[in-house]
Amino acid sequence: MSSARSRLELCAALRREARAGLSNRALQPAATWTQPVSLNPARERLPKLLIACSLPLAQIRQMIADGHPWFAEMAGPQWSFMEVPTGHWPMFSVPDRPADVLHDLLATR
Repeated sequence: MSSARSRLELCAALRREARAGLSNRALQPAATWTQPVSLNPARERLPKLLIACSLPLAQIRQMIADGHPWFAEMAGPQWSFMEVPTGHWPMFSVPDRPADVLHDLLATR
């Protein structure tokens, strides 16, 4: 699949007004390409949630089981999973859903 085609498919679920402003809101910060990631060991004590939007949760679970490097760390018991099949930008296509998930996470802490 071409890059342009995949972007179009990911945007298919977005409302017209969200798509119009997407290019200004979805810019990749330059430092993510130039600075190495430094992970704090304290993160291990935190509960973790993956919200699957672009890939089916069954496919992600299979990649975890297969040890795929993008998902291998998610094999631990501190991980929970949720599927919101909306494409890459749920904050634009279904903005209430990510907000509700974050609210519910804070309410349980």
